Amino acid sequence: MLEKLVNELEQKIKLDPENANLISEYALALLAFGDFREALNHFEKAAKIKPNIQNLQNLAYFYHYEGVPLDRDSWQFKEKEAIDILEEIIKQEPASFFPYNLLGEIYTSNGHYHRAMGLLKKAYLIQPTLENLNNLGICFYHKSMLKEAAECFRTAFLTNNHQQTLNPILSCGICMAKIGMREEALLLAENLLTESAKFDNWMEKLEDQIAGMYYLLNDFDKFVEIYSELDLFRYEVHCLPPYLYSLWKLGQFEKTEECFEEHINKLEIDMQDIVRDDDPDWDVVSKEERIEEIKADIQFLKTTKENIFEGKKPEFVFEPEIARGCYVFGCKVHNHPYYIELEEKKNGEDTIQI
Repeated sequence: MLEKLVNELEQKIKLDPENANLISEYALALLAFGDFREALNHFEKAAKIKPNIQNLQNLAYFYHYEGVPLDRDSWQFKEKEAIDILEEIIKQEPASFFPYNLLGEIYTSNGHYHRAMGLLKKAYLIQPTLENLNNLGICFYHKSMLKEAAECFRTAFLTNNHQQTLNPILSCGICMAKIGMREEALLLAENLLTESAKFDNWMEKLEDQIAGMYYLLNDFDKFVEIYSELDLFRYEVHCLPPYLYSLWKLGQFEKTEECFEEHINKLEIDMQDIVRDDDPDWDVVSKEERIEEIKADIQFLKTTKENIFEGKKPEFVFEPEIARGCYVFGCKVHNHPYYIELEEKKNGEDTIQI
């Protein structure tokens, strides 16, 4: 079906090669078909001939998520160009939340939370979505406005749009635990553990993050119970301190010592293997860099051990997951409307100010 559409549009463009609407439609078909190089060429051409909101938005989205080809096998993101285009679109006060969501997402990812908040609030007023609510919650979280963050995350989860993700409600739970909403956080943690267990892929499971809610509430028994079921060698060493501290707090001093030694020994063996490895794929610089990384990890564990045995509680590091979406007008995969359809639509619905 898509191949037929691509071929039909290709023939029409041959008869009318400067028709920006046809070129834009062809780019959308190519994108859905998976021909990214040709899609980029035609997104750029459409935006050059007719730089309206739809064509500019779709080009900015492509620059941000796909970039431009450097050679046959590699691409380079063009985030700055995407930002510049989106800023110009925003000046026109578009009727769609797409530009606001996308630029808000980019600024959130870059840590420009104040700028992102303004954009995401505008997006929300146009149409609340999981993405703009979740990412607004991230901005509040990093500004230590945890009550507001929790409410955004909770509302994002309720506005799930059938996406199978627990991340917004997990972030809500972490905020609740941080501000001392003990009963609510514990109930939410229990429900999250039940839901997370339904995922088959270990990478989709969230038990290690859910456990953080118990750690923040000083429920070290439950935290250790969860972490004892995890393969901790799959995690970076910076994830270990809360578990090791919890063992120490529970009086399991010998096990705490053993866990430190096991991970340090594993790192030392890994380092020796790299030193002996004569695989030609290892260049000298990369090998030296990896060895230095392992040395730093070993030192981190040794310092952590000293701090824990002095009674210093390590921080549970949590970073809320950024929510991303497709913001391509006329996308044939997600059946998004064209911008002109949104502009003509009268929106008389009341919205709630965040």
